[in-house]
Amino acid sequence: MELSGSEQNELHDALLIAYPTFTELELMVSFKLEENLEAIAGTGKLSVVIFNLFKWAKSRGKWEKLIKGAYELNPDDLKLQAIHQKYFLVSPQIANGISSVQWDEIKLILVDIDFELLQETCQATLANNIQNFEEKIPQAIEIKNLKILQDILVTKYPLRKDGVPMILEFGERLICNQKVTEKDRLNIWLNKIASEKNINRPVYVEPKGTKKDIVDAYLMIVVEKNSGNFTLQGELIHNYQEGNKSNNINAIPLNQDGLVNCSDKELLNYIGKFIKIAKQKLIKNYTLTIELFLPVKYLGRSFDLEEILADQNLKSPIGYEYRFAVRSLDRYLITEDTGMGDYLNKFEQRWCFYYDKEQKITDSTDHIQCLDSLEACKNWRKLVTEWNRKDKLVVNLAGGLTCSQNQEEFFYSLLRAGVPMSLWNRSPDLDCDHVKEKFSNLLTRDCLKNLGSLFQKIQDLRIDAHDEELEAKAFLGYHLGFLCDRPDRIPSCLKLEYQSLQGTD
Repeated sequence: MELSGSEQNELHDALLIAYPTFTELELMVSFKLEENLEAIAGTGKLSVVIFNLFKWAKSRGKWEKLIKGAYELNPDDLKLQAIHQKYFLVSPQIANGISSVQWDEIKLILVDIDFELLQETCQATLANNIQNFEEKIPQAIEIKNLKILQDILVTKYPLRKDGVPMILEFGERLICNQKVTEKDRLNIWLNKIASEKNINRPVYVEPKGTKKDIVDAYLMIVVEKNSGNFTLQGELIHNYQEGNKSNNINAIPLNQDGLVNCSDKELLNYIGKFIKIAKQKLIKNYTLTIELFLPVKYLGRSFDLEEILADQNLKSPIGYEYRFAVRSLDRYLITEDTGMGDYLNKFEQRWCFYYDKEQKITDSTDHIQCLDSLEACKNWRKLVTEWNRKDKLVVNLAGGLTCSQNQEEFFYSLLRAGVPMSLWNRSPDLDCDHVKEKFSNLLTRDCLKNLGSLFQKIQDLRIDAHDEELEAKAFLGYHLGFLCDRPDRIPSCLKLEYQSLQGTD
């Protein structure tokens, strides 16, 4: 692909509007081109940086990747939409696209169908034809009217790869849905279009007795402490796949720069806002897991008990509503306080060991180190050395994580030893042997091979406790803390290439 001078000028103006700061443009280039903007285009006045970026794109044949990347990271920008459609989208006026008259005919049928069914059917149609459609077509996540439906299926994506109008598959899926009552009218319309286009209707049969796949979605919220206040950033993985290095991570900005500054009292309110926006971006049939990346001093805080708005404006604990775990912020920061990356190095070494050992783990507890109490520990350095020698994957605290000076040392020891997972009991009143048994039942080989099931078991314990209402504090699920770090699911802002952007407390 080559761009003329006027086309480059058009793209230049669009990028200035869509990415008005060097940082925003830098993130787009890193995410979509996998390049360092400063290295390939320098710094200085943004218009000059974009000009240098164009010279780089031209010399390496990267125009197509640049246009697609700029559009995909900011698909709501009208100028980028127009440029992307000009080069990559099929014109709706080609022979196999349906006309405005044909759309008006089916629109008279669609207005009599439940709109939620129309939205579900549109998403299913797109999922069958466009990989990662949630990121490429964000308006499909929440279709509010028939105009948006027309814009997606008729104007922007009129055809499948085989040349059949996308709207025909959409119609076939509607007919196969048992809840749709307008099947006769739809059949007549589909036969008419197929005849006029001289094509066969696409064959689609909804499998009987099968459930739609449930996808795992992860909301990762980075919580930093700066100058007495908290700084928050949120990112969402719509559909997490184990072992897939290309899981798409999408920022959830609550304001223009994506950073939120708030006091301790406001913290839960903003966490609730991140959750609300994440749910709006997700399609149906998902399981949402909340992960808070916290400074060490806050890892022991009972965030799972904090209440957020749930159904019907009622408040409910986070750990009751969602799968929930805390993760270490300090583990991913490269600073003098963290030994310039020693925490991360130890953690990655232990995780490699985990992958090697999990195949050999039986349902015994040889991969678990369980402590009865923190007060009994007098030498943390020695304890870390012992954990390293024993290569334990999990370190649990059964006897009660009380508000003592040793609490922070416990979490620092986990970081220094690179231990990826830990469970702890926050109540000294629960029977220690009973808690140990519960922990062992949670951390079986099957759960270590499928951490999603471990997240679910943790939530089930929390739900069982909270369902008892007044008696909730008598159950482990009420007092259960859970740390679960993994190196393949990290917010973009914590990756090594962005460490210069990180603040430390």
